[in-house]
Amino acid sequence: MALLKRNFFIVITISVNFLIGSGVVTVQGLGVEREDEVDNAYSDGDTLNVYVIPHSHMDVGWVYTVKESMHAYAANVYTTVIAELGRNPARRFIAVEQEFFRLWWDGVATEKQKSQTRKFVSNGQLEFIIGGQVMHDEAVTELSAIIQQMTEGHAFIYETFGVRPRFGWHVDPFGATAATPTLFALMGFNAHLTSRINYDQKAAMMKAKGLQFVWQASPSLGSSQSMFTHVMDTYSYCAPMEHPPFSNRSAYMWNGVAKFPDPPADGIYPNMSDPVTTQNMGQYADFMVANIRKRAAWFKTPHLLWPWGCDKQFFNATDQYENMERLLVHINQQRSKYNIKIRQATLGQFFTALHNSDTTWDVKNSGDFIPYSTAREEAWTGFYTSRIELKGIARASQATLRAGETLFSLYTHLFNISRTINTTSALEKIKKLRWATAEVQHHDGVTGTEAPVVRDMYISHLRDGSQATISVLTDILNELTQVNARETEHHNERYNVLGLKSEISEGKSTLTYAVYNSLGWTVRRLVRIEVNSPNVTVLDARGQPVISQVNPPSNGSQLYQLYFFATIPPIGYQIFVLLFINENQRLLQSQCPTVRSYGAATEDAGGMDEGEGRGDSEGDEISIENECYKISFDRSTNALSSITNKQNGKTTTMSAGFLEYHVFHDVLYGQTSNNYVFRPYGPATVIGSVRTQLNVSTGVLVNETTQHFYGLFDVESRYSVTMRLINDASGHPDKLSCSHIEVDFKVGPLSMNKELVYRFSTLLKSNGNLYADVNAFQTMNRSRRHGATIAQNFYPMVSSAYIEDASNDERLMLLSERSHGVSSQSDGDIEVMLHRRVVNNEFETHNYNLTLEEPSVATSTFWLLLGNASTTSELRHRSWLQLENPPVAVQLGSGWSSVKEVNWSALQSRRFHSAIANVLPKNIHLLTFKTPGWNYNVSAKTSQSTGGSPLNLSRILLRLQHLYEVGEHPILSRNVTVDLQMILSPLGMIKTVDERSLTGIWNITQMNRWKWRRADEGRSQSPDMSISNTITHAEPTTTLTTTTEPTTTTAPAPTTTATPPSFTYTLQPQEIKTFFVIMNAPTE
Repeated sequence: MALLKRNFFIVITISVNFLIGSGVVTVQGLGVEREDEVDNAYSDGDTLNVYVIPHSHMDVGWVYTVKESMHAYAANVYTTVIAELGRNPARRFIAVEQEFFRLWWDGVATEKQKSQTRKFVSNGQLEFIIGGQVMHDEAVTELSAIIQQMTEGHAFIYETFGVRPRFGWHVDPFGATAATPTLFALMGFNAHLTSRINYDQKAAMMKAKGLQFVWQASPSLGSSQSMFTHVMDTYSYCAPMEHPPFSNRSAYMWNGVAKFPDPPADGIYPNMSDPVTTQNMGQYADFMVANIRKRAAWFKTPHLLWPWGCDKQFFNATDQYENMERLLVHINQQRSKYNIKIRQATLGQFFTALHNSDTTWDVKNSGDFIPYSTAREEAWTGFYTSRIELKGIARASQATLRAGETLFSLYTHLFNISRTINTTSALEKIKKLRWATAEVQHHDGVTGTEAPVVRDMYISHLRDGSQATISVLTDILNELTQVNARETEHHNERYNVLGLKSEISEGKSTLTYAVYNSLGWTVRRLVRIEVNSPNVTVLDARGQPVISQVNPPSNGSQLYQLYFFATIPPIGYQIFVLLFINENQRLLQSQCPTVRSYGAATEDAGGMDEGEGRGDSEGDEISIENECYKISFDRSTNALSSITNKQNGKTTTMSAGFLEYHVFHDVLYGQTSNNYVFRPYGPATVIGSVRTQLNVSTGVLVNETTQHFYGLFDVESRYSVTMRLINDASGHPDKLSCSHIEVDFKVGPLSMNKELVYRFSTLLKSNGNLYADVNAFQTMNRSRRHGATIAQNFYPMVSSAYIEDASNDERLMLLSERSHGVSSQSDGDIEVMLHRRVVNNEFETHNYNLTLEEPSVATSTFWLLLGNASTTSELRHRSWLQLENPPVAVQLGSGWSSVKEVNWSALQSRRFHSAIANVLPKNIHLLTFKTPGWNYNVSAKTSQSTGGSPLNLSRILLRLQHLYEVGEHPILSRNVTVDLQMILSPLGMIKTVDERSLTGIWNITQMNRWKWRRADEGRSQSPDMSISNTITHAEPTTTLTTTTEPTTTTAPAPTTTATPPSFTYTLQPQEIKTFFVIMNAPTE
């Protein structure tokens, strides 16, 4: 993926650019550190064992679409590699990202090639590494999406070949987070490899021979989920790019560089390395050995990994293998000269050698490698926000996938219904979205670092997959409710997540909706549906009126916003009827809010400077409030002035406003701000605005304010922010609706080369501390680093971030439904980057369209929590999960002409179904509830001989996640014991439960991860919980039966008198447990 750009030192300082992929990688000395920084002398007395690892870095996107890459080079990689592996059993290759391999396997490979591939996987010549659909980004990806894309790839590999990936190879993601080693440990990995860490950290680690260590990244899970980690040296994942002394081309790239759009007809590619001949053999070998010895000095054992490959390599594997083999044979024959043993190897062979060396390794038990910088002014923190619209679509699609997966599992496992939907066809539609959501997690996908044509590819795939999944949702809900004849056309136009446009057929006065909840708890949420008339009321399934509110059109829309509350069971739905009435039927009509507008002349978009107030509000402030909060604005400026938490009576003085960073954009002045890098000229400045307007709307359910900011020539506001409070007078015990402030932004188009943030400023004594989530899995203190640049103090916020005043026990927290960059540049401040518009000349020489110049409008939603540490910790996780996975509203049928036609008794009898009981505690999240369809290698030989096994719809893949870390909350951070039978009781009786690894491919007792010798052994460590190798549920008193693998807990036959088995399991803080569950058939 990377463009190499960096100053290097010979006698004078000059600059050189190297193209090897996407991004800007900084290296020194043509890819090596300066001589005064790293010792490059390795003792001639030591015999080096060198493992040359052939690979091709194949970006699923970046500059070219998947289709373009398959045509230009990717298909040829596997076709030629498989052919060449058969010519020499000493040859090796590692296959990393599965998307291109699966496309080749399904659409290109012949049966002979498939048979050969199975042979090479079996004998170890071909090794699957990572095994995910893609090499996912680590900074801006969310937990469930990471697990989904890894499961997608692992399931294919296990189903097709009966093998399981055991090693990580994250060579290109832009920084390394603490979540990755823990999740890879839970997947059964033995070791992990990463590369892109901060330039100064890598230099120090190389000098200290500290590039290899045991990473204990989770304080909660302890040493059992630690991961041996290898950080690649400064050459990263590519073979060295230097020119050998006898050539003006790079070495080791004998097939050249891939050519787009078509492979050259004559087979001659750019930059083909000079072949290895008898004439240059000695010089080639000396050149390679010099590099080997230089790199060996940076590691503590005589085992050296030497990656051979780079971006888009091995499309002509014949030239690659033949030339390298001549070189390796020569080096091995010259043992007395070089004292090196060198061979082709897989990553597993290299890590096996390290593990068998019985070396004692240092332990890293705090922090991670975020953010990533390649130089002081090259902080890769811009991509946390790049292409913010793609980030939103990716996360919304993930929520749609969850809704489709959970509802499909409900439908296929309910035992008291008659099914008419083709479940095989329905699952194939859901699989389209599985593929698309996995694909976009690529490190040049959701990051926003791809070209526009590739962005459009991701969006197209996500929308196609979402539409297919929506059609499944609509079909299932229509069948389960049987409101009227199921319609097969125009499903997708009547669907949305918490926001749906109603379509009234001519002559119809009522519409029916199912509101579906994909979470594992009962939720009470405010549903929003767009309607074309304010004369509407909402009825529940019994025909009783539901309190509702209709807000007038806004933001240029012609549609009204209808709001009403729905209490929805876990993995279940409720039915509502919309009755459109005439203006004389006031008894049932939804209530309309009171709307007022206030204008003020200002000089900035924060409303900080005073201006003349206009409006009819009494006193010096304008405010809205609900049971939990009061939000106050200064009447003279329309600016936010304070927020009062009515639960504890504390008022927090607060201002907020839009600011912008003006950024570097011309290489004449050094590093530019681009898709990856954020480089501002200086501190952010308040955006100039000549006029602000504050609209205040107060109603029975929703109170909100919207601030509009206008420039001198703006007809419509360029920036707006809405703050919304929700009123729930039902007395429902769950206060989530009341306990947050919704904050909606609509910004843009931005001026060129400006990056927009919204900053909340308070008097909280935060002492330089900012706390941000890591992949929505754990929280880290991202303390402000003094002496660092502005950009180096930005961090990714995937789900949440907060500042706090520990002395006053006060915390300001933001929850987000997509990833953003977040920072605290001063005590008491927290700012979020909302949008970027940058155009630069950095990539012009490569003819890559890697800019963010489109004049787009961006929208984002946040939930703001304000309170003490205990309360915000209690609310945080469930609130974010509700923000991330809102209820789905689906219009059923086409409606009735009159309310008299509604069959209320039928609606009431079918008003809800639920897949699970409402028994999950607040700290346990139903992370996954899906019917994967894979057989998971019930018989790999059967799958191979028959061309694939039929879909298995009986097995439920269920994951439970303990949401809290150790010490996060005084009560909710405790161990929790759950009973799977009680949870799944609406589906009947459990037949078998099989505890699995995180991606499902290992039985938990068979995983047996390697144990690495640690430098801290014998010392006090964090709690050591043997999650990977020990089943922690109570042992059943009946027999444990074995099907294809051991430890499957099976219920006894109905005729037995034995005590029923126990399906209780205990989850410790931050633990995720994965199960295969099979339910008894109704007759069993």
